[in-house]
Amino acid sequence: MPSSSSSNSDDVRQFAVLILGLICMGAGTGFERSLLPRMAVDIFDARSALTRLNFVATFGLFKAVANVVSGPLADKFGRKVALVMGFVVGLPVMPYVIVADSWTGITAMNVLFGLSQGFLGSALFFLLIDVMGPSQRGVAVGLGECTVYMTTAVVNVWAGSLATAYGYRPVPFLVATGFAVVGLLSTIPLRDTMDKVKDEMNAAAAHGHGGGGGDVSSSSSFSSDITDPLTMPGPHMHPRRGSFDTDSDEEDPFWQLERRLGQAEEGDPRPPPQPHRPPRHLRSDRPDPPDPDETTA
Repeated sequence: MPSSSSSNSDDVRQFAVLILGLICMGAGTGFERSLLPRMAVDIFDARSALTRLNFVATFGLFKAVANVVSGPLADKFGRKVALVMGFVVGLPVMPYVIVADSWTGITAMNVLFGLSQGFLGSALFFLLIDVMGPSQRGVAVGLGECTVYMTTAVVNVWAGSLATAYGYRPVPFLVATGFAVVGLLSTIPLRDTMDKVKDEMNAAAAHGHGGGGGDVSSSSSFSSDITDPLTMPGPHMHPRRGSFDTDSDEEDPFWQLERRLGQAEEGDPRPPPQPHRPPRHLRSDRPDPPDPDETTA
């Protein structure tokens, strides 16, 4: 069994590889966002707003589809499978831009780029959350988002500088292809985190079944004591009339019997209720009212 220090060093290596993957993902987005809109006008003469809108829509639509699919895929086959799929799907995009001769072809290739970004984003965030642990999920997500968008911003500026110095093609997209290759190679030393996921699920299940480490039988007994209407002090809901009764002398005799039985079983120290007495206006020991004639006389 690995020691705690070796486990921590392994997590640090995993974390570094994931940050590298996030940088490669953000770099691809930076080159695409910075150069392709300008190339649409300057090289392919695609000046129609609808044409460029289709380019954006295809990316967003297929990225959303990949986001939805990557969750079940990562849960069933592992996070690393989804990550490798993302890099492989996006690998031909940048080399194709170098040789593309129509904007329609680039729009079609943008479908692959959207799928790639969807798989990469989901898988990298899954892995980062697993590595950092359940207590730091928020930190993992914030750190991942920061890495991706900081890289995208920096590469946007850098891609523009490369295009100014060397033209749109091929240098900027050769560099972009290099980032895609580095990202794919970074998955080789990466270890899947499904073991961490299973350990976390087992721990959660054990915590749920164990009641937080307490005695389940005593807890159940306590629950029955406080919810049994025959042993609770104060007013009770009458089982037949549906109203609250108190320990008064007008209590139903059947309810008195039930309470006596419950008190005897539970060892209730309270004295049993008094025998049933009819309402005052029906009692036989009540004195007769004075005769009106005698009072007048």
